[in-house]
Amino acid sequence: MHPTEPIEPTDASEYMLTPMTERDAAEICEWRYPAPYDIYQWPAWGVAVREGRDFADPALRERHYRAVRRDGRLCGFAQWLPLVAEDGPPVVRLGLGLHPDDCGSGRGAGFAAFLARETAALHSGCVVDLEVEKDNVRAIRAYERAGFRAVDEYELPIPGRGAGFVVNMIYLPLARS
Repeated sequence: MHPTEPIEPTDASEYMLTPMTERDAAEICEWRYPAPYDIYQWPAWGVAVREGRDFADPALRERHYRAVRRDGRLCGFAQWLPLVAEDGPPVVRLGLGLHPDDCGSGRGAGFAAFLARETAALHSGCVVDLEVEKDNVRAIRAYERAGFRAVDEYELPIPGRGAGFVVNMIYLPLARS
């Protein structure tokens, strides 16, 4: 399949959302990505808990995170952050992570499409968007195939690395490339 061809809806049907448990969160902290994607690794679980980071905080984990399973195995996660829109409909920002073993395997677009559809269904009436680092071409292509379109580009502080450019993409399921 060419990287910009749209995916078929069945490509995303193998996934299932479940509540993220503490065990899931600790396992995600053990995932290790090869360079240059190692910048997306989480800190060790003990550090995350001590610092109260993201899904290490039980209240944040319950409210904003879900585990994604394929064949009963933890293969990724979703994060949902409601945003206040100045004009127009409310926005929910989708954050996502795919298990390192599945990255670069052609599964990214189906994974992102599944999460985009689930997010749109769970947050009815909201625009679904995400941010991706401009240099992460592999992810941008997967998101495009999943039905996202770039709408903006801007500079943001990136923890531990200074500032960097990100692409803001919105989910337009009928506008697949």
